[in-house]
Amino acid sequence: MQTLATWIVAVAVTPVGAAEGVLPALIPSAQVVPAACPASHTASVHALLVGVTDYSGGGLGRLSGPGNDVSLFGQALRNSGVPGEKVVNLVGHVTQSQFVQALQTLALRARCSDTLVIAYSGHAGMLAGRLPSMVFSDFESVDDARRGGRGALDGQALIGLFDWLRDRGVNVAFVADTFHAPGFSGHAGPVARGEDAWTWQPWSSKLASPQEAMPERGAFYGVFAPAAASEGRLPPGDVNGKVFGLWTYAVANALLSEGGQGTFRKLASTAQAIFETSSGQSLESMRKQGTGPVFESTHPDRPMLALGAPNSRRDVPLMRGREDRSIDITSPPLQRGATAVSRSTLSIQGRVRGDPLPKSVTANQSVARLNPDGTFSLDLPIQKGENRIAVVAWWSEVDFLPKAFTVMANDAGVLTPPGKRCAVVIANQRYQDGGYDALATPHADAQALADLLTSRYGFITTLPRGADAPASPLVLKDSTRAEMLGALSSLRRTLQPEDSLLVFYAGHGVYERETGQAYWLPVDANRDEPHTWLSAHDIQTSIARLNVRHVLVIADSCFSGAFVQRGEANTDSGADRQALLGNLMLRSSRRFISSGANEPVSDGGGAGHSVFARALIDALRAEAKPFTANELFTRHLVSNVGSRSKQLPQLFAMKEGHDGGELVFFPSPSIGSDRPKP
Repeated sequence: MQTLATWIVAVAVTPVGAAEGVLPALIPSAQVVPAACPASHTASVHALLVGVTDYSGGGLGRLSGPGNDVSLFGQALRNSGVPGEKVVNLVGHVTQSQFVQALQTLALRARCSDTLVIAYSGHAGMLAGRLPSMVFSDFESVDDARRGGRGALDGQALIGLFDWLRDRGVNVAFVADTFHAPGFSGHAGPVARGEDAWTWQPWSSKLASPQEAMPERGAFYGVFAPAAASEGRLPPGDVNGKVFGLWTYAVANALLSEGGQGTFRKLASTAQAIFETSSGQSLESMRKQGTGPVFESTHPDRPMLALGAPNSRRDVPLMRGREDRSIDITSPPLQRGATAVSRSTLSIQGRVRGDPLPKSVTANQSVARLNPDGTFSLDLPIQKGENRIAVVAWWSEVDFLPKAFTVMANDAGVLTPPGKRCAVVIANQRYQDGGYDALATPHADAQALADLLTSRYGFITTLPRGADAPASPLVLKDSTRAEMLGALSSLRRTLQPEDSLLVFYAGHGVYERETGQAYWLPVDANRDEPHTWLSAHDIQTSIARLNVRHVLVIADSCFSGAFVQRGEANTDSGADRQALLGNLMLRSSRRFISSGANEPVSDGGGAGHSVFARALIDALRAEAKPFTANELFTRHLVSNVGSRSKQLPQLFAMKEGHDGGELVFFPSPSIGSDRPKP
């Protein structure tokens, strides 16, 4: 909910029992020792939903939407399986003390393995260098707030409570639909504790350094509205509908669309797509202005309303969805991933079931024709490329059921790869430690590969850093450990969810039998100091932080086959190849191709290149039509390398983030003529 307030506040936080008029500390007690989650406890979700509309003092205007946001989000929780008695609503005239009392009550009630949801819609303020402040009905003036007066709550106190809860094993979800909401990101638990957190924040990067989370520590999920969040009337098309925050609508819709089983990462992607569709605001424009939404989590591949300790086997989703209502889409025929269409108008037909039937059905804010038997139809304009469709059946403005799916729209006979394609090419040849022999071919291998990827396949090998800064190179020769990790880290500020990444490494590799760990060796590696090496865990952690669709790692180094556990390879078969490739492109993938198994590999044998690099380069030159990473491996690398050397390349699916998709290579010219410019 965007507010017009531009004032700045800061509130002192003091212990319970301090002078009247000063906010008591939110943390109920000073010390709580984290304990293992008891097996006898039945975990549940608790929710505190706050919508402040009445601002009689301090010069702040009354808001129309926050109270309705509470109703909307609360109904979404209840429709998804959260009992009504577990949801506490504070709406209208809400004072600071009312909020603090309700929050502390729920904090003391929550037990290890529970999930506590806090959603806030209302005014907010920001002081430079501090977190945003939540503002309540008893706010009187900025001067009073700065002196520790009533009515404003410094976000730092809230974050302190989140830390206290997570230390007790409670999972925390914080949803903020307010101006300055992105200011909460990077502070809410993960960074404070230095955990290995995930943040999708396109215009910035606030991530913690890697560190293992406490085994029984609760998870954190942050959902922060874009600064340009707006209001609208629901249901769409109803001129008498109530005003809601479109960000709250998007998050509630996404929560229901995923049926509680989807990961937080999928929730983020779905919510942003729905917000862009419903508000008409461009995410790309918001990213350029630094005003877009932010999602962050310590456990992005876990459902937001999951119960149990996030690092234990008791981690289970609570939500089950509504079984008495359903939406069936009969046209277009849906399939897992995306449905391919070849027209600019999508004809949607389906049927909604429920007793009673809904009052209306919409698709991306357009009202469908609803018949007495529950069937509906709508012709919806779509754009070339990927289109996220949200069909919603409305019983009332706060009682709705969504059905989300994706279509890939292209001209007949044209297959268009979505997003940017980025390549990080690393070649280490001359080592500083005399114990490592100099290699002969990595530089030549890397340069030939980078030239092919950019000129023939549309990959970029530099990252822009602003109008006055030179582009950051991603082709690294003789790079240190810091440079290698820095290149991977820099991708977080540029790559988007629809983008693809290829990482190539040529250089020395080692395998440590004591730990069962494989390593890439930077040029500043010390053979007697393992901490100077780059482990498989380091690489996989850097990749896990990226919210991109496809990642393909190709490693030409000794023992690279020990980097990940082997997975099942895709079988790229099917009668309609274009539909197949389109479907594979829309599903996420995390693939790893190694030049050999857990064994030494050749540095030469390929006429100026390694035997593996020669096979890779020849394959990229030979193909004339789009092909998958799996086909690159099966058609070329296995046979050409295995027949010329003793090493045998390996193909793996990484443990996290792989959903059966494929990075598809588009040689130029390829199917169709419309390719994204690098």
